[in-house]
Amino acid sequence: MHRLLSLLIATLLCHGFLRAQQAPVYPIDAHADTLKKADFPDLYDLTDRLIEPAQTEREKVRAIFYWVAKNIQYDYQGLRANTWNLYSMNKALGQATYERGMGICGGYAMLMSAMLDRAGIENVVVSGWAKGETVPLADSSVNHAWNAVRIDSAWHLLDATWASAWWGEIDNFYFLPDPGRLIATHFPEDEKWTLLERKMSRAEFKRLPEVSSLFYEMGFGTAPPVVEQTPGRIRFDLQLPDHMIIGFILLNKSTQELTDAPFTVEKGKQGSTVTVEVPREGDFSVEMTAMWDRYPYRKSFGIIVVEVE
Repeated sequence: MHRLLSLLIATLLCHGFLRAQQAPVYPIDAHADTLKKADFPDLYDLTDRLIEPAQTEREKVRAIFYWVAKNIQYDYQGLRANTWNLYSMNKALGQATYERGMGICGGYAMLMSAMLDRAGIENVVVSGWAKGETVPLADSSVNHAWNAVRIDSAWHLLDATWASAWWGEIDNFYFLPDPGRLIATHFPEDEKWTLLERKMSRAEFKRLPEVSSLFYEMGFGTAPPVVEQTPGRIRFDLQLPDHMIIGFILLNKSTQELTDAPFTVEKGKQGSTVTVEVPREGDFSVEMTAMWDRYPYRKSFGIIVVEVE
C-alpha cells in the first residue's frame, strides 16, 4: 500500500530539493550503490555482498534497508490490478518482489525480512494500520506492513516502503525512527511493536494528527503536535522556521473538494500557536502546506493532516 496522493505531491515538489542537500548517512550506502540487481540473480548472493564490509549490526541493517528502498519500486499498477493479492505474507512474496524489482508494502517487508535473516539479524514483519493507506493486505483487515529489527539487543523499527526512492534519494526518516514519532502514522496489530513505554490504543492512534517526515525535516517540531479541537476550530503549537510560509487546505471527503481553510498564528517565545477554522458539520480533514518564501515554487502538502471531529 502507499500513502495518499498528497504525500506523493510532497515528495515530488519538496523531497527532491531536501534530499539533494543531504550527505550520505552511512559510508556503507556508497558500497550498496555499486551493487546492481542485474548482476545478482540470487537474492542471497546480493545480501552477502551487501553486508561484506559491514562492521556492526547497524551497518548490516543499513546496507539492506538502503538497497531495498533505493532499488525496489512501488508497484502502483500491480496494486490497481490486485496482482499481489495472489501472494500470502511469506518468503515467496519477498522473492517475487526481488525478482520483479517492484512490489507493495507486504513485499518490501518480506524482502527485508529474508535479507535480514540471511545477515543473521533478528527481525519481525510488523503488520498493522498506516494513515493514508486505503487498501488492506491480502486476507487481512490491516493495510500496511513494515519491519522491526534487533540491533545490539535493542529493538528498532523501519519502513522500507515509505522510504522508497521516488526522487532518486530515500527518506531516511523511516530508518530506525523514534517510535514516538512513527506512532503518528503507524499502528501495529500487536501493540508491543509500537515500542512505546506507555501503551496506546488504536482509538488513541486514530485521534493523533498524521505527521509526515517533512514536519521534522522542515523544523516544525521534534514530536507530533498536540491538537485541541473545539467546534469550528483546530488549535496546535509548532515551531515556525524563518522564511517559512504555511497554509491549510480543507478536504471535503464527501465531494473531494479542496478549499483554503482560514487560520491565525500567534507567535510566542517558545513557538507559535496555530488556530484553523473548520466546518462544524460534515466529514472533513485539514492538511497543512508550507513553502519557503525564497522558493515560492516549492510547496509541500501532507506535513500535518488532522481529521475534523
